[in-house]
Amino acid sequence: MLKGEHIFNHNLLLEFNRNEKTLRLKNKVAIITGSGGGIGRAVALRYAKEGAKCVVVDINGKNADLVAKEIKSFSGDVLNLEMDVREQSDIDKTINLTLKSFNTIDILFNNAGIFDMAPFFESTRESYNHIFEVNVKGMFFMMQAVASQMVDQKIKGKIINLSSQAGRRGEALVSHYCASKQPY
Repeated sequence: MLKGEHIFNHNLLLEFNRNEKTLRLKNKVAIITGSGGGIGRAVALRYAKEGAKCVVVDINGKNADLVAKEIKSFSGDVLNLEMDVREQSDIDKTINLTLKSFNTIDILFNNAGIFDMAPFFESTRESYNHIFEVNVKGMFFMMQAVASQMVDQKIKGKIINLSSQAGRRGEALVSHYCASKQPY
């Protein structure tokens, strides 16, 4: 375990102490979906501290603004956008504004996801569809759009799709969430 590391702590990436002269992501452009809070926020802040130019996107624009302000306090390289991964027009807008601001995309951290707690026999089609729209389709089409751009740019980029241990086992009250997090 590394100095400052805490298992299962969303602030893990923030607490790890690094020598600032070893910026591993210097000048890399990273889009982080669902970065208005939790794991996405921690990743965005850590990436920025590692020198990345971050694109903070979240369905909650106010939360994205707050994270962007945190990043701006130590790095000026941030773009924040309100975005719904279910909407292709939002995905396209995110790609276009990222390219307009930074000219490239090097990293996608696909983090946006939702869950809804309900007993198995009370789960509705609406809830099931909403979860799959965000957790599966949103992730897939965001990945497709960024990968297409990376191929066009002829760069070796990185795409990270965050999943959950819930995809490996069933859990009471979140069966449809578990199904949406199945590893491929």
